[in-house]
Amino acid sequence: KNLIRNLNFSPGYLVDSGENSFINPDVIALRGVKKWEVTLNDSFMSQALIEKIKDEIKSSSSNKSEEAKSIIRGIERRQKNLILIASFLVLKQKKYLDGKGELLPINLSDIAKSLKLHESTISRVVNFNYIQFPPKIILPKNLLERKVNTKPSSKSISPSSLKSLISKIIAKEDKHYPMTDSKIRKVLLKKYSIDLSRRVICKYRQEAKIRSIKDRLKSI
Repeated sequence: KNLIRNLNFSPGYLVDSGENSFINPDVIALRGVKKWEVTLNDSFMSQALIEKIKDEIKSSSSNKSEEAKSIIRGIERRQKNLILIASFLVLKQKKYLDGKGELLPINLSDIAKSLKLHESTISRVVNFNYIQFPPKIILPKNLLERKVNTKPSSKSISPSSLKSLISKIIAKEDKHYPMTDSKIRKVLLKKYSIDLSRRVICKYRQEAKIRSIKDRLKSI
């Protein structure tokens, strides 16, 4: 029993090549003078290589030529979808990437409607491909941001942006007459066209670590 307890049933974990492992980005995004530029990383498979393979397929009499054509079409479709989705996200989140704002609320459904692609295709791209930005490499899904539940006629807003707005509104309140969550709700609706329930305002005020009216009055 003691021998069995000391056995290693996963010997493969002990094997180490001693080599460093690096992520090879699928897309590269660089900040140009006027806008962000997004391009495929040619080290995956350059267009020149694809065209060369196509030429060889045309001149081949092999029975597998149709299968080869299908594979090439799949690769081209993958690259096209990859650059479309990456470019869409970088364009939408350019203020965030420039350090001038929060992430905008964008989900898979929004991308699917804009690019006329299936959500499953977008999900694969954002979860399993990498974008190289000047400071770091990230998954495209890191440029997605969920929406706070709002009414159909309301302007969409992300949780981080909502917390920033609530903090901004409360920072300007009269300290002797603090604003209630209902009052904050009215300001958001009138000034920013964001229609939320008082309960939602309360939730994100607390997440922003902003105290209640009673506690804010006590600090005066």
